[in-house]
This record gives sequence, C-alpha cells and structure tokens, in this order.
Amino acid sequence: MPLLHNPITMQGHIDQCWLLTYRMPIDQFRAILPAELTATEYQGYGFWNIVICHVAHMRPWFAPQAVGINYWHAAYRIYVNLKTPFGIQQGLYFVRSDCDNRLLAWAGNGVTNFNFHYTPIVVNSSVKQTSISIKSTTANAQIVIDNQQPAQLASDSVFESLEQAAKQLKYPARGIALSKPGEANIVSIERDEAAWQHSLRHMQQAEFQLLKQYPVQPEICYEIQPIAYRWLRGYRRKVLMAEQ
Repeated sequence: MPLLHNPITMQGHIDQCWLLTYRMPIDQFRAILPAELTATEYQGYGFWNIVICHVAHMRPWFAPQAVGINYWHAAYRIYVNLKTPFGIQQGLYFVRSDCDNRLLAWAGNGVTNFNFHYTPIVVNSSVKQTSISIKSTTANAQIVIDNQQPAQLASDSVFESLEQAAKQLKYPARGIALSKPGEANIVSIERDEAAWQHSLRHMQQAEFQLLKQYPVQPEICYEIQPIAYRWLRGYRRKVLMAEQ
C-alpha cells in the first residue's frame, strides 16, 4: 500500500472518453471487494464501470498547463458503498488501471490506490467507428464502438430504457479505497456537472481479458464530451463494517 494517498490536488482535461458498464450478480463481488465495501445493488446486480480516456495536461493544481502530462488511461472500477459514521458514501473502487505513460504509472503507484500498470493503449477514431486496443500481457482488451449505428438496450437488461440505464449508471464522482483496516481513503472529483454530457454508443465488439473470469453481461456504452476535471486531495474516513 502507498504511504501517501493522493496528497496533492491534480487537474487535467479529459478530451476523449468512453465508459462501458457491465452487470454481474451481486454475490460475485464479495470475492473481489474488501470486506468493508459492498457493491451498489440494482435488481440483484452490481456493476463494473470501465473507463478509457485521454487525459491532457495532468498536473498539480498550482502548476502551469505547459508542464502537464498527456496519456491514455483505462481503468476497471466497481460501483461501491462505504459505511462511515457520517452515513453511506458511494463511489468507485479501482481494481486495476492501465496507462501508456511509464512515469505516471510509476508515480501513480507511489501516491494512489489506483493500481497502475504501464500498458500501451492505441485508439483510432473515425466518423464510422472507434477501435481501442489495450496491449497488456495480463489484461489485454479489444473494443470496437460503432459511431453510426444507434445504441440499443440489451434484450436482457435490468433497465427499462437506455435513458434509465444512463441515469442509474452515472458514476459517483469519487474514488474509494481502503488505506488500512478500518480506514478509507476517499478522492473526490470536481467537474462542471452541467458540462458532463454523454452520447450513447453501440458496442460492436468488446473483449476484456480481465473480465473473462467473471459472469458479466454488457449494459451500455457511452461517450463523454470533453470536460475539465480536478482530482482533489484525498481524505480519510473511519469505516464501519459493511453488512454482507
């Protein structure tokens, strides 16, 4: 575990971003999550949230844009609940992150709980489609998103409509990790909620090596419009044991 957890507020601009969500029976998350966390449940399922994004000018809040780092980032997150003396906090638990910048992967593992791995990520976009290749030896992935075919709700979806799914699956703007037993590290995100705009996309192909071991089913895929982000300095919270 890192000695420090998100000690500095960071900021950057996400100029390309796709979110893919998968459902999984709620009891399957118990073997993945720390005992203090529970997966957020809807209709007997919990949800994975996979983000693939390009971050521009990532830097400490006080640094000029010119010194920022540009990189591709892919992360496997789970929607979770954390029970604290102040009530339930909802957020995302990071199972794994891949990024194509060696320095960031190294530094990120020193000061965050995001479980970084250096991994080449290749993204090619056109009006017709977007292809994404995550070239990891242990968690490779191939994704093709059709930008012209209308998005469709899966026939076995737990949601009634694409709009309901998008609303329910909009992720809480914070990351949650366990810094030590009985204590959580929380990183909140600042973003202009009015500027957080998305377009539902048709997922033509998606193969994730990491998810093959789990009984997952796809729900929706959406593309986020460019938006500025601030990842705030982490803070600690005492944890109350979750009810399993």
